[in-house]
Amino acid sequence: MKQTLILLISVITFSSCQNGKSQNESVVTADITNFWEAYDKITSTNDSILQQKYLDSLYFKKGTLGLNGIIQARNYTTKDYLSSINNFPKFWNSIRSNTLKVDQVSAELVF
Repeated sequence: MKQTLILLISVITFSSCQNGKSQNESVVTADITNFWEAYDKITSTNDSILQQKYLDSLYFKKGTLGLNGIIQARNYTTKDYLSSINNFPKFWNSIRSNTLKVDQVSAELVF
């Protein structure tokens, strides 16, 4: 009886893992869209106070739990973000088009 119960629990667990995406599994792309909105505003001015305001209101405050987790885990600061945005424009311009394609391909990602 004990072995049958263990087998039954194992089968149920395995089959529930194989049912595909659950309602909670999705690719959230809002942080990418919000970043580029903030980026455009930040690069439109040299005023560092305005840049901080744009970063905070358009990116950080709209951030997902994932973004907030990354910021916290890596100890990123507003200064870090603004320094990167202002000092590496070629980098940001080189990745922009590919990052904006994420909405097109996110449905194809399999969990």
